[in-house]
Amino acid sequence: MATDLTTTATQAESGTLPNIRKTYIALISAGAVLRIISYFLSQNAGGDALARARLTANWLQNFHLEFHFDVWLPLHFWMMAALSSVLGNVELSCRLLSLVLGIASIPFVWALTREVSGRGPAIFSTILFVFYSVHISYSVTSSCDVPYLFFVVAGMALFFTARRTDNVLLLVLGGLSLTLGAGIRYEAWII
Repeated sequence: MATDLTTTATQAESGTLPNIRKTYIALISAGAVLRIISYFLSQNAGGDALARARLTANWLQNFHLEFHFDVWLPLHFWMMAALSSVLGNVELSCRLLSLVLGIASIPFVWALTREVSGRGPAIFSTILFVFYSVHISYSVTSSCDVPYLFFVVAGMALFFTARRTDNVLLLVLGGLSLTLGAGIRYEAWII
């Protein structure tokens, strides 16, 4: 049986589930729209975005198994290269990866906060996250920050949901997600 990460309501809260779902969908939609608009109005700038896109393009021109990209871990480059191989455009693919994972982060912020602190804080935290300008701007670059955050937040949300439900599959998926985050940025090993 699948576990719904959006509804961990107590008996007292169960009467408001339709309103929670509407709020949840509205927040994800608003976050998606903001990030998509920002995608079309922004350039691939900020942090190490251009260097990562250039390294990916260079690697694809002379493709071989690579585990070290300058000072960076490999998973983000592998993901960008895989998408670039499908779409045929490195900059588009690198930015699109961040956009998709940026939008996909929103439900996991909701789920993590709901598991740890309850429905009210989940709504408040997700509203803040949806309108968080740094996340919006990095969701449209080829920097590794948004993919890293996606895997860490998803991993923690899955971990805490598994803890409550005793669902081993969610625990394994949470551990896998955190491991993927550790393949993007060194900081993930601390978690």
